[in-house]
Amino acid sequence: MEISMVFGIIFAIIVICLILVFGMDQVVNMFCVTNTAQTQKSVKDLENLVNNVYQLGEGSSMPFSVRIPRNTKLCFLNYTNPAPMNNWAPDPELYQSIGYQISQKRYNMWILYDCGLGEPGYKVRYLSIHENFCVGTGTELYLENKGQYVTIERPAGI
Repeated sequence: MEISMVFGIIFAIIVICLILVFGMDQVVNMFCVTNTAQTQKSVKDLENLVNNVYQLGEGSSMPFSVRIPRNTKLCFLNYTNPAPMNNWAPDPELYQSIGYQISQKRYNMWILYDCGLGEPGYKVRYLSIHENFCVGTGTELYLENKGQYVTIERPAGI
């Protein structure tokens, strides 16, 4: 093997290592953007389904299957009482800030992203939450038209 080929291989290895070391943040950021987009699509699907159920007659219901990234959660909140849920309790200082945002902006959904990108609060029109809860991917939820609003319920045991 020629000496120039050895230096070429060593140079290639050094360049690959530098790309991995300094480019890893960009790769991680790309996955975070993808996860955020997938979560936002699921939120839009839920919003469309809530509008569809609201247009149906009182007592009508439809299922909704949550399809979000594995480490992300959708939390459904009663904005008049955004108390911590049994499966999500942030530290008190963070919760005070979050609770204020939820009450002031009347959010009925809060998204817990695994990588922290995107707007976490969201208001779905016609959706009314009676009991605060969070769900992850694969959870089947049920929406029901109550006349003036639509409720969302989680299956028992979650």
